[in-house]
Amino acid sequence: MNKGLFILLEGANGVGKSTHLSLLAANLQEAGYNNVITCRDPGSTPIGEYLRILLSEEKLNCTTQLFLFMAARLELVNNLIIPALERGQIVLCDRFSPSTFVYQGQNFSDELISSLDLLARGENFRRAKPELVFFLDGQNIKSEGMQTPESQNIIKRYYTYYQRVLCEG
Repeated sequence: MNKGLFILLEGANGVGKSTHLSLLAANLQEAGYNNVITCRDPGSTPIGEYLRILLSEEKLNCTTQLFLFMAARLELVNNLIIPALERGQIVLCDRFSPSTFVYQGQNFSDELISSLDLLARGENFRRAKPELVFFLDGQNIKSEGMQTPESQNIIKRYYTYYQRVLCEG
C-alpha cells in the first residue's frame, strides 16, 4: 500500500484558506507532484456538498449542526481521503477536526466532540490524521470581517485549541 500525505489548512472564515490551498496545490504540481488533490470539510463528496449547503442555508440547532458536520466528515474520510492516501496521493484539505473543536466547542465538551470525531473517522482514525497542519491566523488581515469581535473570538479559540493540542503532545 502506498502512503500518501494528508495536509490540513485551518483558520477562521476569511483568512485565505481556500486561496492558500489552491496556491499550495499549484506549487506542488509545478514542482512535479502530479498526485495532489484538494478537498474541504464539509464537502467534496456529493453528500458532503449537500450537507454543506444545508448547514449554510438553514437555521439549525447546534446539535443538528454537530451531527451534520460529522456525517459530512464520515463521507469525506471514507470516500475521498482514505482512498487518495492509499493511492499515494497528497491530500490538501480546507478544514477538518480542529474547526469542529473550535466552532462547535462553544456548545459541546471536547470529550463529546472527540468521541463523535472518532466515530466519524471510524476504523480510519489513525490514517485520517493530518501529518502537517497550517494554521492561518489572519492577524495581518485588515478587512472589516476579520476585525469583528466574533472573528477575533474564533481566532482566540483556535490559539487555545492549538496550545492545548501542542502541549499535550
